[in-house]
Amino acid sequence: MISIPHLVFDKLIGLLLSDLHIARRNEIQNARLLFAQSGKPEKFEFFMLVFEMLSVFCVHGLKPTTRVWQDKLTGKAYSSISFGTMQLPCFNLLHETFYTKDGLNTVGKPKYIKIVPLYIYNLLTSAGLAFWIMGDGSRQNEGIHLSVYACSEIECELLISVLTRKFNLKCSIHHHVKGPRLYIDKASTIIVRELVKPYMVPSMLYKLGL
Repeated sequence: MISIPHLVFDKLIGLLLSDLHIARRNEIQNARLLFAQSGKPEKFEFFMLVFEMLSVFCVHGLKPTTRVWQDKLTGKAYSSISFGTMQLPCFNLLHETFYTKDGLNTVGKPKYIKIVPLYIYNLLTSAGLAFWIMGDGSRQNEGIHLSVYACSEIECELLISVLTRKFNLKCSIHHHVKGPRLYIDKASTIIVRELVKPYMVPSMLYKLGL
């Protein structure tokens, strides 16, 4: 009988456009949320904000998992911190919204890929935009980049349409070696600040030029 509060749902939409993933083995079993960030100190406050927000959906007493590894070629050390929720019916609709089947995996189970839903206009709010920026945003030439490396050209155009029509932001697509990025022009940063600042943690305000 667990449900997702409206404001939490709005924030999850932004997270799903960035680093939040939903795992579901098949249509019979319930879905669960998986969230991970790099172990960089500047990411910790944001990670804990998400962890505390979703702790009600986790096993009691759950602690985030920290992983440390070393690149065999460069010798450079990397780390990450992550957690996963319980499998719950309230996450199934989100999975159906943001994922589509793409054949079978190596063990014959359904393979799902993440997509941008066609009605994302109706889902994305100011709170969602804030969490999207905290997850995948970066400061660039007084504007803001949103990394959408896994998105198709059509999905990028859809997201730009939403940012333009719903929030009155001036946006464009920038191409990077890793894939496409959305650029919110510096002329729109004042609008962005007013929309998202109430939902941002202090350590992420630099992405807004604050």
